[in-house]
This record gives sequence, C-alpha cells and structure tokens, in this order.
Amino acid sequence: MRIPTLIVFSALTVAAAAPAQTSRNCQLLSQRVHAGSTGYAGVWGYVAPDGREYAAVGARNGTWILETTIPTAPVERGFIPGPTSTWREVHGYGDYLYSVTEAAGGVQIISMANPNSPVLVQNFTQAGWNNTHSVSVDQTAGKLYCNGISGQGMRIFDLLPDPANPVPVTAWNGAYVHDSFIQHGWAYLSCINAGQMRILDVTNLASLTQLSQTSTPLTFTHNTWVNSTDTIAVTTDERSNGFLQVYDVSNKLVPIARGSYSVAGAGIHNAFIVDDKVCHVSWYGAGYRGVDITNPNTPREIGLYDTANAWGCYPFQPSGVIYISDIPSTGGLFCVRLTCGVPERYGVGTPGVAGSVPKIDWEGGYAQVANATFRVECKQARPSSAAILLLGSGQANVPVLGINLLVDVTLPYLMVNTTTSNTGFVSVPVPIPAVVGLGNASVYAQWVIQDIAAAQGLAASRGSKITICP
Repeated sequence: MRIPTLIVFSALTVAAAAPAQTSRNCQLLSQRVHAGSTGYAGVWGYVAPDGREYAAVGARNGTWILETTIPTAPVERGFIPGPTSTWREVHGYGDYLYSVTEAAGGVQIISMANPNSPVLVQNFTQAGWNNTHSVSVDQTAGKLYCNGISGQGMRIFDLLPDPANPVPVTAWNGAYVHDSFIQHGWAYLSCINAGQMRILDVTNLASLTQLSQTSTPLTFTHNTWVNSTDTIAVTTDERSNGFLQVYDVSNKLVPIARGSYSVAGAGIHNAFIVDDKVCHVSWYGAGYRGVDITNPNTPREIGLYDTANAWGCYPFQPSGVIYISDIPSTGGLFCVRLTCGVPERYGVGTPGVAGSVPKIDWEGGYAQVANATFRVECKQARPSSAAILLLGSGQANVPVLGINLLVDVTLPYLMVNTTTSNTGFVSVPVPIPAVVGLGNASVYAQWVIQDIAAAQGLAASRGSKITICP
C-alpha cells in the first residue's frame, strides 16, 4: 500500500545544513588522547548492567578504558599497561575484556565488574605462545578464539566455566588466521596471507570441518563480518586500493560475490555489520564510513567522518555512538554519530505474546530524500493480528492503555491500519518524497499490535527516530 507520507513530511521541512569538510551526515561528539601513548590500534565497547557505556582502546603501551555514557565528555576510567606494540586488539565477553598484541604471548584478561576501576585479572598464556594478532569471541557459545598465535592459525578456549580462566579446547592450523568471526556454529576466517575467506563448521570443536575457501578480490583478506542470519558476509582486503566486498553466504559451500564499495586510492581496514543493513568501516586515511548494504548488489555510502588514519571502529553501542580509533598520537578515540539515514530506536516497548516486545525495523535502503522504496517494518509481533503504524512529527512518552505511546499525536501524524502475517511480521511502504528541504528532518514511528497476551490487550514496539539524509 502507499500512504500519503507527504502530509507528515511537509510539516517537517527544514533547511539542510552544509556539512563540514571532514564529514558528511556524521557528527563529531568528542575526541580524546591518552597522555603517554604514542599511537593507537583496535577498539571495542562494553555496556555495564545499569546501561553505562565504555570504550576500550588498544594503545601502543596498554589498554585504555573510558566511560562514554556522556559521549561529548568521555572520562578515563582505567589504563592497563601492556607490552609495547603497534598492534593491540581488544574483544569483550560478559564483564571481561581480552586484549592481545604482537609483542608478547597470551591474553591480558581485564575485569569490568567495576567498570570505573578496571582490573587486570591475569596474563593468560601457554608454552610456545609468543604473540597473538587478534582475538574473537563466539558470544553465544562462550568460546574464545585467539588468532595468528605465533604466526599460525588459531587456538580455541572455553569461557563458560570461568571467563577469567579460559580452558583449552582445540587448535586449527590450516592457514595463518589474521582474524575471525564466529556465530551459530560457523567460523568465518580471514586468512590474509592466503588471500581467502574460509568458512568452518565449528559445531563440533573436536572435529573442525572446512566447508569452503574463497579468494577475496585483492587476495589479502584482512577481516570478515557476517549478518545475524548468516546469509550476507563482507570482507576487506588490506591493500592501498582495497574495498568492501559483499558475499551471499547462504550456501557455505559456495559463497557468491555480490556488490562492492570503494573509496578511491584509500586502504581499507575493518568492517562490521549492524542491524543486518549498515556496514561500519574504518578506512585508514579515508577515516570512518557508514555503508548501506540493504541491497547487497549495490552498497551505498550513508556518511563519513574523516580522521587522520582510522584503525578500527565499534558501532554496537545501544546509544548509537560509534567509536573510531585513530592511529597517530594526536588521534586516539573519536566518538561520532551518524546524523541521518539510520533510524535511531528510543523509549521502552511493551511486551506481548511470550513476553516478546515487537521490534520496529526498516528496509528498502537508507532514509534519504527521494527514496521511494523506504519501508517501516515490524518483527516478533503476535501473528495474524491487527497492527497500527504511527508516523508523526514529534516524540512522546505517554502511558496509554497499558503501552508507552512514543509518537506525539498532538502534532501532525498518520495512522496506518494493517495486519501482521502468520509469522508476526508486517511491512509498510513509506516512500520519501523528492523534496530537497526534507534533508535532516525527522519522523517518529511506532508499532502498536493487538495482543491478548498483553496486560490491556496491546503490545507496542520501541519508538524509531527516522532522520532523512539530504
């Protein structure tokens, strides 16, 4: 169905602000450097049980931890010294951070139980373990993957008994593993020297099975990341003219190359997928880039922030704040935010069937002026039930009939009546008009679902602030 969204959009028309020279559709919130550090490498994030957010930055002389709950004013909370190294990568699991370098063997295990006072628990290592290039965690299975140990493949450890004391499980040495991504029983390995993305079946750690090996375009496979359904993967080749390559990995035996995206003359480093739709990329001298991959055949850039030499980025914080680690001593940690294109969830939803909160989502390419294919979707709702999509020009938080109403219905708004499918899914076209003045305007959306399992017969999603890119 098509709805008269121009009614709402016309009420929101504002003048588009000219972007700064170093950015597009991206706002710098803050930048910090650590006194005594001469350079920086990887970056990861941590969220405390009470919702406070933290960044963990791999500096050349240790792991630097900052609270970023107020992203415009990060506060240093700790620094864990370590062997001096150009490379220092960090990954998290539960209340622990795992930090590794090329300068010494093993893993520094850091407790974030008190995030305002991080503590080094131990330097975990084994005989013959001289250095580690990167570290990954299978978050569901609770397994630690240490990559590139002493120039070899990877070692796997069990964190479930005690995350502070990893238990050796097995090793894989089919090729040098520069980095890895693991979920749902699959391990996606970036074998940089072989120039390949390799996919392993790791459901049985006693017998790892390689399913495929795919040569990436420039045969220097630096990192791989995969969406939540294990259907789309992206790879980066760490070359001066490297680019983001998208693959269909639905069939693990035969990955199929789809579209690609490049920045002329720039070397690419790391890429990460958020919400199965946006790829966040650190692009060395081209800084940070956000790339829409909703259509895997035609990736499109949403926004950028051009730092001096971006090593890593971390885009998974609930607040939507993106961390960028910039290599020079004058770089450090940048906190940025995409200002448009990617809807920002807010407020608290109301659970319905089986205690599940309907999930508001989007599809059809990022929110941009003249995007006629943009859609607002709902997932995880009660099947075959009446559903209402609210689209408005203001945000609210008002208790009504047992739900939190998150769209201001005292301002211009639309109410679209529809029905969920037998799987609890519904999608409504919300075409964005070709009106230049809509750039940087915002629309607020929320789903309300009829659900007899809810307290007063209604369930509701969180709100979604949809800011339109010029």
